[in-house]
Amino acid sequence: MQEGTDISADSLPALRCTRCKVAQPQDHFTRDKSRASGMFPWCRACSRADKAARYRADPAKHNAGSAEWAKANPDRRRQIWRANATRHRERYNKTKAAWAAANPDKVRDTKLRQRLSGRLERHARMAERRAQHRHERRERAVKCCNRCGLEKGVGEFTVHRPEDAPDRLHPWCKACLNTYRRGHHTELRDSYVRANLAANTGLSASAFPGTLVDAQRAKISLHREITNRRRP
Repeated sequence: MQEGTDISADSLPALRCTRCKVAQPQDHFTRDKSRASGMFPWCRACSRADKAARYRADPAKHNAGSAEWAKANPDRRRQIWRANATRHRERYNKTKAAWAAANPDKVRDTKLRQRLSGRLERHARMAERRAQHRHERRERAVKCCNRCGLEKGVGEFTVHRPEDAPDRLHPWCKACLNTYRRGHHTELRDSYVRANLAANTGLSASAFPGTLVDAQRAKISLHREITNRRRP
């Protein structure tokens, strides 16, 4: 055979289907690399009939197997779908148009859902960009702590809501604030004891006299000492 000679399907030897026993051209059979002949022994018509019969016998099993394969092979499934859509583009468009004409409500709901999902995604991306921009701006800015006197990034300060803070940040850095709060609790300062009394009685913290504050401080101290002795 000379090089460059085209081999048509009619020039190839015919194959006999082992199911319908009819000799047919090779293009009526699917390829199968696991066989010596390189072709599946059943013709395409018999393969389709067998597949349809197995589907009618147990549709649930067939659907479950197809769904499991599609979940395990998403790339291959997408590739097959695109190839079929390209190969049968005209029939696909006709089927799609007929379904859309028969289901206008579903088409409208699908478009609204897609539009809403796209809008939500855009809003999420914009919110993420704004948060990143605020974080970068806070990292670049510096502020001086009124307690330790050191200049630190704005991110080292907590947000302060009162209007007397023009930059909406606490005048103390987080480290100084945490140190003060730990000492506030450990040293049993008056403000802590008054807050404890107010929480237990429901009265204002400024309504308690100094003698009652001292008595409550002694009570809390004794309670902590007893608790520490009981610990192993």
